[in-house]
Amino acid sequence: MIIKVCGMRDRASLQSITELPVDALGFIFHPGSPRYVGDDTPLAEDLQVLLPRAMVRIGVFVNESPEVILAQTRRFRLDGLQLHGAETPEDLHEILHIFQEAGMRLPFLIKAFAINGTFPFPVTAPYTDLCRYFLFDTAGVAPGGNGLAFSWDLLDQYTDNTPFFLAGGIGPDDAPAILNLQHPMLAGVDLNSRFETAPGKKDIDQLARFLIHLNPVPCQS
Repeated sequence: MIIKVCGMRDRASLQSITELPVDALGFIFHPGSPRYVGDDTPLAEDLQVLLPRAMVRIGVFVNESPEVILAQTRRFRLDGLQLHGAETPEDLHEILHIFQEAGMRLPFLIKAFAINGTFPFPVTAPYTDLCRYFLFDTAGVAPGGNGLAFSWDLLDQYTDNTPFFLAGGIGPDDAPAILNLQHPMLAGVDLNSRFETAPGKKDIDQLARFLIHLNPVPCQS
């Protein structure tokens, strides 16, 4: 199972997390988030020293322009883009096009979908050929990081062939329930606010205990 820890911005957390079996880190470029890193030039430089290159870097954007996404991908050397807003398939095409015009390697794409009491899973179909993964999160006040879980029973209605990340309110006690999920397209989990002592500051001890229970296999990105 792929382990992605999102909302990274604290340098001490970054240094400690490299000792854990974590496959991918998420960096949030939405200015409204308390975990926003987009204006942190020293952090962009520090990542070259703090992180092993094998650890996948994913930028989280919310309804952002392709030009800004391209610039931040360059600064932070992002491997993947998680689009967490109301981006359409046409928007994804435009993002990929601007990378091609710039002569840059295309990042892989993750499209996030917010789930409430119900969700029309067929709306994911137009994104299938554009995304390596989907991410199913809980609808809330903020685009993400609300610390709330949706009913995982709804995942039985998802029949697409695109692998997905489970997100939204996953906490330290949820490992047994995650291991009981039998969906064939469940690729990994996205961990954020419930493993924090403050926005962006991760509780490394809790993460370590949680990951021991999941016994993850390293990501092949």
